[in-house]
Amino acid sequence: MNGTVLIVDDEKDFLSLCKRVFEKKGYSVILAENFNQAMKAIRFSDVMILDYDIGIPNGEQVLKNISEKNDLIPVIMVSGMFPNEITIQKWKDMGIFSYMKKPVDFNSLIKDINESIYLKRVTDLAENACLAIEKMSLLDTCPVSN
Repeated sequence: MNGTVLIVDDEKDFLSLCKRVFEKKGYSVILAENFNQAMKAIRFSDVMILDYDIGIPNGEQVLKNISEKNDLIPVIMVSGMFPNEITIQKWKDMGIFSYMKKPVDFNSLIKDINESIYLKRVTDLAENACLAIEKMSLLDTCPVSN
């Protein structure tokens, strides 16, 4: 399953390594080094790999901004830091798909990318079907929509 992966990280070596690995696997890749670049690229992406420590604002603040705008993109948070379980749970409550420590295991990361893209596509299909049914006045509201 291919799609477009947005990688948000301020480490150029990590960005270029991810780009090489993911393009070999058939993904399109968008690179962003900061918050502004990430926000511009979200709408063109199927999944985001987000480094927690990307500067100011940090990954958690990016995640908060995504959820406030209702941008429905799966986020895989990565970090070289070792957050405690409470922090990881907080990120999950904010909507991350998964969390991985750096250096990442690319096989596990690709598995999470595939799963998150699949779930996003299924959710998008269900939402579009509900919206079409709404237009035919068969439903008052779509139960899949936010």
